[in-house]
Amino acid sequence: MWTPRLILQVRSNCLVTYFENHYHHDLTEEQRQKILQALEDSRKLQYSGQLTKGASKRLTKCIDLLVQCIKPKRIFNEVSQKTQLHKLSFITLTISSQVPVTPREAYNQVFKHFLQWLRRTMKVTTYIWKIELQKRNQPHYHITTPSFIHYQKIRDKWNNLQRSVGWLDAYEQKTGHSDPNSTDIHEVNHVKDLSGYLKKEFAKSVQNITKENIWEMLSNNDKNFYRATTYTEEEAMDLSMKENSSKIWDASYNLKGSEYYKTNYELDMLTRLSKLKQEGKADEMELEQCSIIQMKQSGIEQFLTLEQLLQYDIHKLAIKEKISNSSLKNYNNAN
Repeated sequence: MWTPRLILQVRSNCLVTYFENHYHHDLTEEQRQKILQALEDSRKLQYSGQLTKGASKRLTKCIDLLVQCIKPKRIFNEVSQKTQLHKLSFITLTISSQVPVTPREAYNQVFKHFLQWLRRTMKVTTYIWKIELQKRNQPHYHITTPSFIHYQKIRDKWNNLQRSVGWLDAYEQKTGHSDPNSTDIHEVNHVKDLSGYLKKEFAKSVQNITKENIWEMLSNNDKNFYRATTYTEEEAMDLSMKENSSKIWDASYNLKGSEYYKTNYELDMLTRLSKLKQEGKADEMELEQCSIIQMKQSGIEQFLTLEQLLQYDIHKLAIKEKISNSSLKNYNNAN
């Protein structure tokens, strides 16, 4: 037995309505095994360079929650020596080595240490990151965070990490110094649809790490090792992909561990929506499994009740509370 319930879900730039089913029985053993198998398959794909449908939804959710919860703040910019409005920093980290670096090498040798520095030293508690490949087949990283960090600190830390593993040796021999322009950071204050912008940036080439990419990164000795270990060239490439790929994205705990705000979609809300549509203040697009309500000339304040708006604010505060708790946890771990 199941009972359908019509739900209204709040996103950063729209509202979504759908039926949520409540099942009144326990899972059978067969259903349980199917769920466990799906989770196991998802874990395998997490390190395969492929973005599954479920992972894509989780990434989109993290971006949406990030945009909903941030508030612009005034900060002092040490570069311009002026006070400015700050929303989000968009950071790019590139690898300066002329020798190909696999995604797993990039993560294990430098990037995970950079993340630890962000969390422990710079007290960054909210972030999303992803890896993609440049045209020269070298990994690079994108990070977005509401924290404001001086660009020189980011560049110094990233280059120090690269230097420690020898990725700047050739550059230093060629230029006489070991401080390449390997980082970029810019603001996104003037982007109107911030959620849409971030989703586009994080999804445009998130799936481009393939076994062919990985194979091209390997030396001839490494390729011969995989060829000797397996029976066919295809199997050798599959094994090299498994051993040299890494996660393609991740986010801070407070974003991954939170959900969209949702409430019951009541009859009076249908009446309110009909009025807003007649006034040209809202549009509704019906899809196969849900409907999307786009507010045009007004915000969700014109649609939700005062009680629902209060619960929505409490929901966002709860996510921010996770930020505080994760900040305290990082501080305790660092000390």
